[in-house]
Amino acid sequence: MSDATQIDEVNTQSRRFIAGLLPMQTFQTVPGNLLLCHGIAEHDMVRVTPDDFGYAIESNFELQDLIRFKRFRYVINGHTHRRMVRTFGETVIINGGTLKHDEAPCFLTVDFASKVAQLYEIQENLGVADNERMQI
Repeated sequence: MSDATQIDEVNTQSRRFIAGLLPMQTFQTVPGNLLLCHGIAEHDMVRVTPDDFGYAIESNFELQDLIRFKRFRYVINGHTHRRMVRTFGETVIINGGTLKHDEAPCFLTVDFASKVAQLYEIQENLGVADNERMQI
């Protein structure tokens, strides 16, 4: 990516911090287990998007494994940088979107006790607009 941060732009302390991050992390939430990952589980470059349906979902074997084994109630991932809350069986995939200024920047909060995800769009003046509430 031409607009990605280059390694020589990252200071040593930040590089050490990033190198120490786990590729996946699990958490216990009130309604069930959560997996935090980049792609789908340990597969960093596998993705699911808001536009995936039919064969794209059926042939996404990593996603199908998450759905079938029901180990995680929630999966919070990134990779696509496309905001999304989608339910597949008992598994909810949550992608908070991106902070990149030219790609509809946003962030998402999740209240697991009330099972609500709240999307906030970041406006040009760095204000925040409360955009959408989703049941999870």
